[in-house]
Amino acid sequence: MIYNTKSRHYYVLRFLLIIITIFFSINNIFAEETKPWTIGAKAFTYSQDIKRSEYEKAVLKTIPQLILDHLHGLKGRNVPADELLDRKIDELVKERLALFLELSKESKVRDSYVLKDFSGYQFKKNISLSEKKIAEIQEKIEANLEQQEKLIAQYKDGNSQFENFALYKNDSDSLFEISDKNTEDDFFSYNFSSEVTKANINGLITGTIVTYGSYAAVSVELILYPGAKSTGVITEVGSFSKIETIAKNIAYRLIPKIENSIPCDVTINLVNEDLRKDAKLTVDSIIYDPIPKKLVLSTGVHNLTFECKNFRKESFSYGFGYEKKYVIEIDFVENVPIQTAFNLKTPIQGNLFYNGTQSDDNVISVKINNHGVLGYYLTEDENSLFFMIPKEKIENGSSVNLNLINIDVGQNIDKRRKMMYISYSALICSLPYLFYSYSNYNNLYRSYSTGNHNIDLNELQTYQTMSYIGIGLSAGIGVWFIYELVQYLIAANKALPVEAKKSSVTFEQSVSDFESMQLMFKAMAEEEKKRQEAEKQLKEENKTTEDSLSQENIEEKQ
Repeated sequence: MIYNTKSRHYYVLRFLLIIITIFFSINNIFAEETKPWTIGAKAFTYSQDIKRSEYEKAVLKTIPQLILDHLHGLKGRNVPADELLDRKIDELVKERLALFLELSKESKVRDSYVLKDFSGYQFKKNISLSEKKIAEIQEKIEANLEQQEKLIAQYKDGNSQFENFALYKNDSDSLFEISDKNTEDDFFSYNFSSEVTKANINGLITGTIVTYGSYAAVSVELILYPGAKSTGVITEVGSFSKIETIAKNIAYRLIPKIENSIPCDVTINLVNEDLRKDAKLTVDSIIYDPIPKKLVLSTGVHNLTFECKNFRKESFSYGFGYEKKYVIEIDFVENVPIQTAFNLKTPIQGNLFYNGTQSDDNVISVKINNHGVLGYYLTEDENSLFFMIPKEKIENGSSVNLNLINIDVGQNIDKRRKMMYISYSALICSLPYLFYSYSNYNNLYRSYSTGNHNIDLNELQTYQTMSYIGIGLSAGIGVWFIYELVQYLIAANKALPVEAKKSSVTFEQSVSDFESMQLMFKAMAEEEKKRQEAEKQLKEENKTTEDSLSQENIEEKQ
């Protein structure tokens, strides 16, 4: 029985060991399969050897960092068969180099036996052993070369492999630096390639900058490792003070090279075909005017915007790449001008802005297409009062009411927040007194109620009174805190646009009322101006009178 028990334990442990081994083996396999395709960048250099400012020196690192930052959202790369082959060959080359060094060392050992004083038997024995080791190394080198030939044949018609995208050190600010400064600019040398491969970088972005006045030409090259193969040079010209734009454009042009995506054929059909010559298409930052019938796009998400005068702009984003051919059909919808008027419940002097434009002559009669309106009223004291009119409340020739309150929303929120913090702090400060008084009262009361009549009743009554005061104080401050919290939430809610409501006032009456309000404000402004001028004139007259009296007093004294 003992033997059988031990056997069961043995087989259980053995089974668990096998399961653990299989788990870690599978984990290692998947870890290797999911190894990302890593891209890095090296600090750029200037082609011109002239003295540079601190800003110009900083740009050498800033531009590649910005490029990497714009590439951060990429999904991955379709790694072609020749690139996968380069990785295998690189491993074989490293192995072959190590074998060659070992062969060289063993050959030197064999040659050294000739110079040493060995007996005939010992000499032959040592030479025989060295020759055997050399032969083994040579066989390994030959096997390595044969394996390389097999891999070349295997990957000749191989398929591509998708690998997830990753940044070097998972940080766009981290740039690759080579330890051997002698080969710093020799991107295709073996030493440089070895360091890049050792850093697990599959694609390295390098670049040079040429400056002329306030403009710069930035040339960028993406080099694939191992193998040190260039994908071509991209050159972008722009203002040297707008390096963000330069970096963004370079990153956009690098994406197809990095993703190695298959281009997609896109056919664009217009329902209103006669509008094609007057319409334009914007794909990301590239403008096509007029809209072409066919377009070639790289795999990935693109933002397309179709525009035509007097028609509604249509925009959408789509991920291209699952199919080789796409058909887009656009039906331009004509903009229908709609007039509506706004009634201000409270007269406020200021300017009206809606949908990014300013109302002409402060007349609250705006033309909009069949969409909702988002705008704000800029008061004389620089307060922006935001409002919105939903689409369903807009009717041609109608009017709406706007209940705008002329307050500084930000300042009001800060004020209510401070009051809320003060009330909360007061509530927290009142709790220790409440806990102290109530706990003492509770302890004394329980002790007395259990039959301990040695308790001082005056002390019990004192703590009872103190606990009542503490409860009342904390409750009152708690109510104050809740009130301030509600006021703060109301103030914060006022930052949201005020929603307009339908009005029974006619469109013409609304326009007339607004014009009357503007005339009233104008008259008030003129009266204020006259009052200020009168005060100024009165002050000048008083000053003249005082000067005259002072002069008379001086003459009398003389």
